[in-house]
Amino acid sequence: MPDVKISRVDGMGARGPLPRKRIEIADWVRREIVVGHLAPGDRLPSRTWFQRRFTPNANVVQRAFAELAADGFVETRGAAARGTVVARHLPFTGRYLLILKANEADGGYNFFSPALEAAARELERRRGVTFDVMRVADADADSSGEYGKAVECVRRHLYSGVFVQHLNRLHGLDTILNLDYVPMAYFGSPSVFAQGKWVRSISSTSGTDDNPLNPLALQFKNCAAAGLRRIAVFASTPDRLIAAKAEKIARAEAKECGVEIEADGCHFTGMAMWHIERLEFVRLVRLYLRYIAGNPVDAIVLGDDNFLEPFEDACAEVYGARKKLPFAVFCHCNFPRPPKSRFGATFHGIDCTATLGTFVDYAEALLSGSDSPPTPHRVYA
Repeated sequence: MPDVKISRVDGMGARGPLPRKRIEIADWVRREIVVGHLAPGDRLPSRTWFQRRFTPNANVVQRAFAELAADGFVETRGAAARGTVVARHLPFTGRYLLILKANEADGGYNFFSPALEAAARELERRRGVTFDVMRVADADADSSGEYGKAVECVRRHLYSGVFVQHLNRLHGLDTILNLDYVPMAYFGSPSVFAQGKWVRSISSTSGTDDNPLNPLALQFKNCAAAGLRRIAVFASTPDRLIAAKAEKIARAEAKECGVEIEADGCHFTGMAMWHIERLEFVRLVRLYLRYIAGNPVDAIVLGDDNFLEPFEDACAEVYGARKKLPFAVFCHCNFPRPPKSRFGATFHGIDCTATLGTFVDYAEALLSGSDSPPTPHRVYA
């Protein structure tokens, strides 16, 4: 693959720019099929019509039709009788592409990649769909050509949907998603590089805009089910200015779940500069543990898996490394496989099969013409 940064998927191939007019014609036909304007068996406009609309060059039109036929979008049923018609069995029906990171040095490779691939295989068994898996590096670092292949697959709409493990500017894969009319989703915050009518971000944060502490509710329910009523919470917030709002939401959720957050038991910390704020977090936990020494709470809920190690460091200082804690610990985990706990913390984390299933629901709804498809989202177990 040439040492060239792929800046946009439209009109790009594995070896560089593709003929613009040929792409316009092929993409127009694909889009009309995907959105339902052309149904299986429908006849396409004549080649003369495409020449008038796109280009006077008949060879360009013919090459576009040849690409569509090779991909399985159209078929010829006798020039005199029917001409070129939309294929009865479209190539993307029931087929999905799962794009995983190829960087073994990245934590997501070890945590998410195996779990997502296993989830894809489980959905194949449950729902009768097919998942192809590609491991892709950033365009700048890809020597195998897999990045270019992924771009081609998306551009040519060979799948009902494309799910990307993670997307941001640092991890690459930032241009694969710049395309309309291909259902796509990815883990990560919304990005200006991920543009497209049917592209959706599955946020990397723990909650939602309306409720930044949403996953905490499951932990509150777990505490109530175990008969643990008096609890404390350590959670993260992207902005300390909304800590008061977050605390109000947390207390209301706790009450609704049948538990109560102690008066001085709701603590928030930022994570933008975690290497610095981690020290502040340990100090905060240490002070709180000493404050409740004579009357410990029943359980402590941690809102992020990054909190677990520094929290247990503080516990080891206060209670001793081998002493059993006088309360239960519940920890939210953003990964499908939780980190190790020295004090037997109870985790809940992402259910990859259910999460990937919400994306399949989303893609199927879009391709069936739904105006209000269910939004793909993280599902926690």
